[in-house]
Amino acid sequence: MLAKVRTKESEQALAMLCSAYRRTRLAIPDGAVTRYEDELGSILAASFNPGDIVFAPWDLDGHPDHEAVSRASRRAADLRQCRFLEIPIWGWHWADPYMGNFPLHRAVAIMLTPEEQRVKYKAIQAFQSQLQPDHETGKPAILPDYALARLLRPYEVLLR
Repeated sequence: MLAKVRTKESEQALAMLCSAYRRTRLAIPDGAVTRYEDELGSILAASFNPGDIVFAPWDLDGHPDHEAVSRASRRAADLRQCRFLEIPIWGWHWADPYMGNFPLHRAVAIMLTPEEQRVKYKAIQAFQSQLQPDHETGKPAILPDYALARLLRPYEVLLR
């Protein structure tokens, strides 16, 4: 049930951010991406064109699925001669750029226009299953206020 909800939320958010997107659902189980990493890499390589820019989670993000996606994406990007950039997602919860456990030397900030910030905010709001407490289990929202504050910054951080 939650997988269907998250898929719908993701599709809604993606449509807000980019009307001309192509999404392929691979139905890899949550928490199992590492087992399918080679298959994922092959699928990604077949979908990339030389010169594409590939964005993937940071390979040290702290979430095993994110890290497996990053490794598979990097291999596919290298194979297809694409530019590869990483996005810290959960790494912001534990990494501190000033303590040496975040690759600050590879970071680049991209400022967002007010319109881009508005659209990004609306897209984030599509993920109600992560923003609201789980009424079935009573668990709190997955994205606490401090994580949401990072998502709402007026810039994006990418790693070269």
